[in-house]
Amino acid sequence: MKKFLKILLYTLFILSIQTNIIHAEPSKNPRPENLKPLLNLEENITNFKISANEQYIAYYNSSSRYLIVKNLYSNTEIWRKKTNTNLYDWHPSEDILIYSDNNKSNFSINTINIHNPASLKTIHSEKSENQDIIFLKSSPQKDEVFFIVLKGFANAHGYTSTINYVDQQKVSSIGDYPDSEYITFSTVNSNFAISQLNYLDMTTNTLKLIDANYNLLNTITEGHITSSPLFSLNGKEIVYSELDDNNQKIVLYDLEKNKSTILKNHSSDVQNLCWLNKDTLVYLSGTKPHIEIFNIITQNNFTLSEGMAPFTLNNNLYFLKENPHTYETLLYVYINN
Repeated sequence: MKKFLKILLYTLFILSIQTNIIHAEPSKNPRPENLKPLLNLEENITNFKISANEQYIAYYNSSSRYLIVKNLYSNTEIWRKKTNTNLYDWHPSEDILIYSDNNKSNFSINTINIHNPASLKTIHSEKSENQDIIFLKSSPQKDEVFFIVLKGFANAHGYTSTINYVDQQKVSSIGDYPDSEYITFSTVNSNFAISQLNYLDMTTNTLKLIDANYNLLNTITEGHITSSPLFSLNGKEIVYSELDDNNQKIVLYDLEKNKSTILKNHSSDVQNLCWLNKDTLVYLSGTKPHIEIFNIITQNNFTLSEGMAPFTLNNNLYFLKENPHTYETLLYVYINN
């Protein structure tokens, strides 16, 4: 009887969280009581992705080298695959997972509808000699998968990289932007921004704005160390963190006025910028990482919790936190309503 009551209470608890997530309305002020543990994962989980409908989680176990998909609320395992890379992403509107894999002879990009194991297919494959995929992301505007291939050696000749994308017909390369390391997309239009790293010294990078036809619109910043570039929800600005003269800051760049504004100076590293709502940023900071919530209008800053890998979707925040007693990884959700 006690076991039945425990199961019943847990089920009601999960259903209440699920209902709140589905009906979440954005809140202007942080509410710590809205922070809930959602899922208990294995050890050594450092990254994850939530599906567009917020029903499934994909994550990579670096110890077992398995890419795993589970139901976010029942903890039921849907699918798993042994793979040598942790690059994966969800389709922007369907329960389709895209992931890369490599072996001694080639690397591949694969897709699977998680409800149909027979749907697994390879959409691109290349020989992996002296090259590897370092970035993979599904475009929010087109039915395309973008990936960056790094080529070369760690010697005087150094590395180079190219941006590629896979659509329904073929694989294409965007040849005008070598040495790219990261891509971020606007969800409003087809523009995107790329970060180009100087692979010879690895100390500075350049952030560029690109249009849907892959033409350069603007160079946003260069000669600094920038990270986590992110379009605003209206597509009119890009926010990023920048290290300049040992000072860490969060910068907002107005794409219409071509003007940058420092939103916040920070005493420690800033990573994983993401939007909780149109006025509120979430990011990771500190030597012992913790989750920060920052309102860019009021300038209010709030430390939510220790944690890692913040991920926002539909005004909700998900992040990972290690259980200090079992060393398992807990998935938390902060419902922003």
